[in-house]
Amino acid sequence: MNDNKTFVLSKQRSTMAKKSWMILEQNKEKILFWLEKKALENKMKIIDFDKLVSTTLLKTFLKKDDKEVIEFLNKINFLISESKQIIFNNLIVDFELNPKFSFDKKIPFILENQEESKLENKFEIFFNEEIKKLIEKKSYVEFLPNLILYFSETSNCLKIYIKKDYFNN
Repeated sequence: MNDNKTFVLSKQRSTMAKKSWMILEQNKEKILFWLEKKALENKMKIIDFDKLVSTTLLKTFLKKDDKEVIEFLNKINFLISESKQIIFNNLIVDFELNPKFSFDKKIPFILENQEESKLENKFEIFFNEEIKKLIEKKSYVEFLPNLILYFSETSNCLKIYIKKDYFNN
């Protein structure tokens, strides 16, 4: 009788192992993509948006609740939510619908701006200078929430990496 229970238990374990293996096999590409993405993120020198803002605050001796900072962050959030052009120094980010990525959320892309833009406040000027300095150091910079700017060695131009969270907002 005890042997019968052992047989049933081992058969259940075998069935569970097969199901787990099938699920693993079905999701293999997703898991491999996730692992590659995690490995890539660990190799990259990513400066997240909060760190970029904090560094700029330190360099400008401003506080997070100063008028210039609040205006800049509100402007950025508004322009992203409305998918309007965001003008940086020597760089413009615009948005377009691209069904390759999303049917309803506009995707950012880079327009090169050869002219220096007239930036409005001290925080904005230092924010742009910090982005430029970090890109020159080959860093990946989250210059807007969930959007990472980097210089591609292969294409020899600036590119945007879109984080998954961008599509959730």
